[in-house]
Amino acid sequence: LSVDMALTDHMLYMMLQQVLNIIVSMIGQITILYVDTPLMLAIGIPAIILYYIISTLYMSAA
Repeated sequence: LSVDMALTDHMLYMMLQQVLNIIVSMIGQITILYVDTPLMLAIGIPAIILYYIISTLYMSAA
């Protein structure tokens, strides 16, 4: 039983590390994109807001 728990703890740690790595990488890529292309900021923010509104309405209707 303790071997199973140790394996589970190790796998959980590895997956958490991967998720955090992906999040940091994504934040870095978005930052570089917005610094390099300021027009994306003017297009990206309204697109994100519109996507959130549409997905919220869709989920409440479903």
